[in-house]
Amino acid sequence: MTSTALGTLCSRYLFPLSIILIKYSSKSAQTWFTMGDNRCICQRLTSVIGDGEKLNDVVFCGAVSEVPEGNVVFFPGDVQDYSENMLAHRDNKRYEEWNLESTARLLCQRFPHNHVWVVKTVRMTLKTFAVYSNFVTSNDIGCPEHEAGQQSWHHLCKLLANAGERLRDICTKQAEDTCVAVKVNASAPLTLVGFSKGCVVLNQLVYDLALAKQDKDVGTFTDGVKAMYWLDGGHNGGVNTWITHQSVLKNLVGANIEVHSHVTPYQTEDDRRPWVGKEQKKFVGRLQRMGVAVNNTLHFSGEERSLDMHFRLLKEF
Repeated sequence: MTSTALGTLCSRYLFPLSIILIKYSSKSAQTWFTMGDNRCICQRLTSVIGDGEKLNDVVFCGAVSEVPEGNVVFFPGDVQDYSENMLAHRDNKRYEEWNLESTARLLCQRFPHNHVWVVKTVRMTLKTFAVYSNFVTSNDIGCPEHEAGQQSWHHLCKLLANAGERLRDICTKQAEDTCVAVKVNASAPLTLVGFSKGCVVLNQLVYDLALAKQDKDVGTFTDGVKAMYWLDGGHNGGVNTWITHQSVLKNLVGANIEVHSHVTPYQTEDDRRPWVGKEQKKFVGRLQRMGVAVNNTLHFSGEERSLDMHFRLLKEF
């Protein structure tokens, strides 16, 4: 796709306010819930196109009656999938409560008055290992190869633009009384959240940030990011779980992006992967020495390490 077409898509995403009609459905692709006085919807959007021919499923979740104050984009970790896929897996069914839609609802509670967009990984190797190869070069189990120039911001910008269009298309040619209006405020501030393996996307976005800002349209999109949350980042590679290179971390200096690091002993005190905790300390310490304020929190200190602890962070951060 040409840079002009990309600019059109990103500019469309940045339009101040859209009223989108969503068709009522009893199918599994759509669920409803209440949060306070608001009626909320979770809607699956399958095979949304991003940069080039790259596709990701996106789960939209938010209140239907209020204009959102912000948009939260979430990148899940290993194991996290649609509920029916997790329940069909011998081991992963134990963690079904952390499925994509349930996590989206948690994030709606954690970030009230925001719309949530969960970006499903492009594939799950062995129905378990998240692979984010649409954002960063990765091996078969999702271990990343980070370097600048992988167009991660371009893909995210276009993916969100097209996800918004897909919401609009749900009610195309449908009778108005079968639809509900959702107010999408696409110019509201963006918060990016990565959990576990999903943090590889945040890492790649930092690698690509300087180059993205050189592109007029994508640079405008990056300027809308107000915060990034690294939640218990980890993957099966031997290094580069956290960004430690000062030449990359400097991309966050002066970017006006809040940096949050929330970790648990499950990752940072793993004797089999001692580099994870060491890298996390370098990530925080080097950013702080560069003048970047980092909200750094260790949760569940002193508790026995477990995968349950790891997932519980999604409720506690």
